[in-house]
Amino acid sequence: MKQLRVLTLHSDLPEQDDLAKIAKSYPARECQHLEQATLGFRDLPGMHGEKVLMVEGSTFLYAEFLRFRRSVPANVRDREVRKRIKKLNDNGEEITSKVRKALKDEVTNELLPKMPQMDTVIPLVIDIASKRIWVGATSDSIVDKVFQLLRNAGLSILVELWFEGVDLSRWMGDWMLDRQELPESLSLGGKVKLADPHEPQATVTISNEELTEAEFQAVAESRTVISLELANAGLSFMLGHDGAFKSLKFEGDSDWEDLAHEIGVKLTEFRNALSKLNDRFEH
Repeated sequence: MKQLRVLTLHSDLPEQDDLAKIAKSYPARECQHLEQATLGFRDLPGMHGEKVLMVEGSTFLYAEFLRFRRSVPANVRDREVRKRIKKLNDNGEEITSKVRKALKDEVTNELLPKMPQMDTVIPLVIDIASKRIWVGATSDSIVDKVFQLLRNAGLSILVELWFEGVDLSRWMGDWMLDRQELPESLSLGGKVKLADPHEPQATVTISNEELTEAEFQAVAESRTVISLELANAGLSFMLGHDGAFKSLKFEGDSDWEDLAHEIGVKLTEFRNALSKLNDRFEH
């Protein structure tokens, strides 16, 4: 569990049995024929075929998606296209833009089934008490695909960002510059990413430093905070201006009894940190 995107649920919570039925109906599988990506639920490791767990009593529902994807690298495709264009040229045939496109499609369709498949685990967490959904995705587009699958399966999913109405960049800037108190039990980490407000693509990343030092404070003074590392005794993470939690690192014992124990400890730790953030925004 390296990253999480958190959303507040404004529709009914799915029951464990309902989610388990959906997981059984949408199992993970590799891409077939000309598919470039698939998404489905996987069996949880060491849980004897279970796909959905109730964790920490009735606090969390936990499942994992497995996303398979494959593609033809552009340089591989283009090299083969050039060979075929040369052959057509040698035969005196005219090469139009339409012919080039047809060749690209032809080569892609031939090579795609031969490409290796990469797989990515995407955790899905339902925090029952707070009515939030956490998705372990790297992008909003993957989050959308997860929700689309659940909606296709019959769930009514209506969500909004967990920090709706909160300017995270401003808050993170105030924390770094000590203009506002940090959330309870959280402290500054050693990494921040800053952007020029007039040229957002011009970014500066400071890593493994004491961010309260004057030279780094001066750099941050005229810039916008894009992401900031925060930490407590059991967890550190990068909080992004888009509300994403990345580079999650959990401290402590890694000799877990089983997956349910490990997941329960980590989810509780993250939930506590998220609660402290929300408490700070409300004051």
